[in-house]
Amino acid sequence: AKRFAVEDILVFLQNEGGMLLVGLAILGLVLLALILLPLISVLGALFRYDGYRLTVDGETYRKSSGLLTRFDDSIKQHKIQALVWKQNFIALYFNRLSIQLRQASAGSEAKQGPIPTKANFLVPSLQPELADELSGEFFPGCKPAQADYSHVDRRRFMVFNMAVLLLPATMIIFIPSLLVSWKFLLAIPVLAGVLYMVTTRRWQKAGYGVAGAYGLVRSGFLGTQTTIFPLFKVQRIDVRQTPLQHRKGLAHLTIHLASHSVKVPSITVEDANLFRNLALYKAETSKVAWY
Repeated sequence: AKRFAVEDILVFLQNEGGMLLVGLAILGLVLLALILLPLISVLGALFRYDGYRLTVDGETYRKSSGLLTRFDDSIKQHKIQALVWKQNFIALYFNRLSIQLRQASAGSEAKQGPIPTKANFLVPSLQPELADELSGEFFPGCKPAQADYSHVDRRRFMVFNMAVLLLPATMIIFIPSLLVSWKFLLAIPVLAGVLYMVTTRRWQKAGYGVAGAYGLVRSGFLGTQTTIFPLFKVQRIDVRQTPLQHRKGLAHLTIHLASHSVKVPSITVEDANLFRNLALYKAETSKVAWY
């Protein structure tokens, strides 16, 4: 039996459609690899979270899981800095999501005192209704599923993301077109159309809001990632404007928590300042320890 080497496949593709077909085949393999990576992580999660059990004792939550190796961890409720709802495209298909409990980590926010670094506490594979109920257990009165989100500015978001993605990709395509064949240039409008759909989807997923005493920041593409945090636990908020944003009355909002930072791009300056002032007010008036 004849064995086909990679070189044979490349020669066949080049004879059938030239270097353009070879490039498209390589691009397809890259996209296939990106799709398979989450599937591999799912297989790893089956071993990691087999027999998952979550218990509560007072304000201490404990979890244990593992098929080959048993993992045990615990966290106190008052040390939770943020909840992160995570849902990739596989979890979206099965209508499941995971909740990641973010704790204070060592870093720039740790200057106020010694803060230990711990692994994130994960509650996997929840139905949305149960995730909403459990979030209210971790953060009393919090109902993320009922929150309303405001969109970021569509035009600025689209222009920035298209520029960041399209310019490098265009250069990668343009150089082979000069060295091999001008047909590579035909991939540019196709690529632009794909990137437009990608950025449109990302804009639809991007959002921010306030629900009672909690702030929410959402992002994503096929799935979503939503960060929920008590406003009084915000460490610092940066409102940044580029010259073009200043002319349009827009700004970038960066929210620094003791666990990590989240960004909200291209929102109105009024909304950015309102969010910052509300968080600072909650932080200054709250009597609850943030850690």
